[in-house]
Amino acid sequence: MKKIFLITVCCAILLAISPVAYSFDGQYVSGSIGFSKITDMNLTDRLLFAVQNKDLEPEGDLAFGVAMGFRPYDMLRVEGEISYKENDIDNRGAWSANGDVSCLALMLNGYFEPGGIEETGKFQPYISFGIGWANVDSNFTLRTEERYWDEGYAPRVTYNNSDGRFAFQVGAGVGYAINEKVTFDCKYRFQWVADSLAYNSTKVEYNSHNFFIGIRYAF
Repeated sequence: MKKIFLITVCCAILLAISPVAYSFDGQYVSGSIGFSKITDMNLTDRLLFAVQNKDLEPEGDLAFGVAMGFRPYDMLRVEGEISYKENDIDNRGAWSANGDVSCLALMLNGYFEPGGIEETGKFQPYISFGIGWANVDSNFTLRTEERYWDEGYAPRVTYNNSDGRFAFQVGAGVGYAINEKVTFDCKYRFQWVADSLAYNSTKVEYNSHNFFIGIRYAF
């Protein structure tokens, strides 16, 4: 239910900014597909692990994004973006973890293209920055082997939680203008959640590397 609500809010915000986009030159829509790798998802449980941490090590997986934006200046683009990624968790150790984690993010992004669209021609390199809100859903189980515990007791903990926090991202990329309307995009982003996600007695850090290719269509 929380995910459906957040998607609805994201769509409403994108629709709300569309009249603003039409008041500037260079308005566009875009879609992207890529690969996301969570590099830091450390779990700290005050009751279960005491002062110890567990690195969940999620696997890399597909990521998706759609955006609507405009160009208020020759060297600057601004857009609202919805992105989604889901990563499987499957690792072994004293504590094994199995399940998945997903992230739905609404971001306000800025792109700075140093040369401007007139001077760079077909290739348009840029750097990017963004701020927004990320909702992280975690659904995984932690369990340990009996040999690590006395009297055959092997704890098993299931996490099925959702939490949202302010998120940030920075990156770089390059666009290739196929024609006046269509631009092929290739970009990298590092995204992180500002504060630890809170799941009852558990704190979770969440950071990810993201690589995207996509298409921008100007109208």
